[in-house]
Amino acid sequence: MWLLAIFLVGAVVVVCVFMRFSSKGKSEEDGIVNEKKIDTKSAPRASGSGEDGTENEQVDNNSDPSTGGLGEDDLENEKTNSESEVVVGSSAQISKTYVLPDRVVVQELSTENDELTDGKMVNDRLFVSAKKMEYGRNESNAYEVFWGVFGKKRSVAVKCLDLSQDALILNEIGNHCLSDDHSNIIRFHGVEQDQNFAYICLEPWKCSLDDLIKLCVRRISLNTQGKSTKAVAPLDPLEKVMEKINFWKDVGKPLPIMLKLMRDIVSGLAHLHELGIVHRDLNPHNVLVIVKEMTLIAKISDMSLSKHLGGEQSAYKHLDTCYGNSGWQTPEQLRKENEDFPVDMYRFGCILYYAMTGYHPFGGIRDRKTNILGNNAVNLSLVKNLEALNLIEQLLNPKPNLRPSATKVLLHPMFWDSEKRLFFLREASDRIEHDKNIWQKLESSVAPKVIKQSHWDSKLNTTFIKHIKNLPQRKQSHRQYDYTSLRNLLRLIRNTLSHQREILDDPNIQNIVGKVPERLDSFFTDPFPDLMMEIYAFISKHCKGEEEFQKYFN
Repeated sequence: MWLLAIFLVGAVVVVCVFMRFSSKGKSEEDGIVNEKKIDTKSAPRASGSGEDGTENEQVDNNSDPSTGGLGEDDLENEKTNSESEVVVGSSAQISKTYVLPDRVVVQELSTENDELTDGKMVNDRLFVSAKKMEYGRNESNAYEVFWGVFGKKRSVAVKCLDLSQDALILNEIGNHCLSDDHSNIIRFHGVEQDQNFAYICLEPWKCSLDDLIKLCVRRISLNTQGKSTKAVAPLDPLEKVMEKINFWKDVGKPLPIMLKLMRDIVSGLAHLHELGIVHRDLNPHNVLVIVKEMTLIAKISDMSLSKHLGGEQSAYKHLDTCYGNSGWQTPEQLRKENEDFPVDMYRFGCILYYAMTGYHPFGGIRDRKTNILGNNAVNLSLVKNLEALNLIEQLLNPKPNLRPSATKVLLHPMFWDSEKRLFFLREASDRIEHDKNIWQKLESSVAPKVIKQSHWDSKLNTTFIKHIKNLPQRKQSHRQYDYTSLRNLLRLIRNTLSHQREILDDPNIQNIVGKVPERLDSFFTDPFPDLMMEIYAFISKHCKGEEEFQKYFN
């Protein structure tokens, strides 16, 4: 065992020196030490039901829950290496009860008694408390995660792994060192060890995506029964933190905050793939959610099964020993075929469906393997967001080479905000309007799918339509609208966006249409749910290479 420990220490030092520990952002204290001995047979165990994470991260009480509550879009300024002011005494002075400063306990650790009890000093650099991370655990994992303090002032989640898993430990550390300098990859702070365990120190989290989806399902279930979570049982810690945040309008109808979390995952995957890393085990348990600076951030974790494709290598042979969490594998993993980046994209497709509906796209665990191998997705119609449905169908393609890359997925209309969606429709209108050949194709092939052989004015607010009819012709581009023409519907959207002051000058009309761009987008696309994806597919087919559309496709 000591030989194994010495080997592990040396290997980790080499990995981290060359990959990461010499890079910006790692403190001088984040090295690898093997000095002190811990009684691993009485390893830290949880006491009580305390919460994890940043309990006092406040949600704006004046925010409208229907908009997602927390700010959905401001991820860019996240500081991934912020430090908490925690002071650790010398190991010789540690008592059975290890008390942290109140301010840090409230902001970072949130224990009921403002203390971490029955903890262990692994060495003079790492304290592992008895308090387990309450959320973000997968019961099938052969390890546990505890709250801890690393160095002199960093609160961490400590992942305890038996040293017999040395290959997985080294693989996880190496891939973390390569990849964690990104806002959507869980931050790796260092690793320590004793005679039997390696202690991987990670950025703390609030919960896993799986915890969050189960919360959504519970809320919907109670709402259908006419009950509230408060009426049924006292709020658990996660429910309390997420109380003012809505993730779904209904099953299959995600709100912006859920779409933001999905975009976070793809951003993390794009970063990994750019570095040549295939995660291989992406699933809802391995996506962790951070509450930070008034927003939720999804971060990819657990790199133990990840593989780094070096040099000219574009794929690697399947490993017989392990290929990820049961029930979330791809067809090629189940068939033990070569694996590369499309493995992660298929798994993301499953996660996306799960995040929209609360169900796995291939059914219950008993039938899942058969359904995956037979390409028998179960009830995709549960997804009511048609942009999401389009993306899911692409991601779940049984042929790996036909799945979109993470970079392409980030360009998909599902991730566009309201302004970008409206600008795209406006530019599509301008392009179609002046090309008779193009608009004739639009009317013959796309209009029946969008307006479905009816007059589109019947699907819009009648007061708004009367207002449009009564406007002087100069405010309508000098032409009346043909309510049977899709080209004319696009022109109305274009004119409403471009001439807001003229068309929306009536306060009553402003109230009907709503705020621009958010409500204006839904005002036109809710009555015509196929509009965005049909126009997107049409422009992709006929105009994708043109300069004005490059920003939407490349």
